[in-house]
Amino acid sequence: MTRLRPRLRPRLRVRLRSEAIALLVAVATWPCHAHADPEGVAPDAPAEGPPAPAEPAAEPAAPPVPAPELVPPPVTPSAPPPPAPPRFPQHFLFGNGLSLLITRLSVGYEYLHIAHHSLGFSIHGQYGGGIASEIIGVKGVFVGVGGEVGYRFYAWRDGPFGPFFGLSFLAGYYHTQATFYAIDPKSFRFAQYGPAVDLGWSVHLDRTTVLALALGAQYTGVDVDPRSLNELTRLLVGDGPRPRGQIQVGKTF
Repeated sequence: MTRLRPRLRPRLRVRLRSEAIALLVAVATWPCHAHADPEGVAPDAPAEGPPAPAEPAAEPAAPPVPAPELVPPPVTPSAPPPPAPPRFPQHFLFGNGLSLLITRLSVGYEYLHIAHHSLGFSIHGQYGGGIASEIIGVKGVFVGVGGEVGYRFYAWRDGPFGPFFGLSFLAGYYHTQATFYAIDPKSFRFAQYGPAVDLGWSVHLDRTTVLALALGAQYTGVDVDPRSLNELTRLLVGDGPRPRGQIQVGKTF
């Protein structure tokens, strides 16, 4: 082995030199385009020819238009519903039975526009003193007509029922007469007027029939000298303070 080493060394050196020279020649003759930046050339792009035209950008889609039958109609404000009718009788038509004792025929009417509150009126016609004049032994005769307008407050909510309080104004026009059969030359006409107040209670007799009892007072004046009135006229339709009462029987609706 020691003998062969000196022989092999020259050959190995020659071989290495030839390989080194071949490597240098290959490097020197390497094409220039092999050193181009690989990022600048697309791997799949063709070597020659014009570039492919770019595709046009897609236009945005238009929003869908609803069908005419699916478009809701415009909302219009509706009118407020009419108020519900009250659930109680608003009307009271009555007659005053107590006035018959003094030969007075009286009828009246009340209207409850809202619960508790009523407005009303009554009218009457009178002839003489009737039974009252016979009971108290007072003589005298008179005739006349009159009326009354007033307000009442009822404690119950279901119509003209229950305890009530009333204020009113009364007026009348009368003609004095001493006897039924002879014309009194001293007779004359006069007017009576003034305020009144009442307290009472109204109850059901049946579904629509009502009985109202009231007691009160009135203060009236006359447009003549009170001393010129006969005794009965001065007592019943004269001036000054005096008590009063009512017995009203009627129908509600």
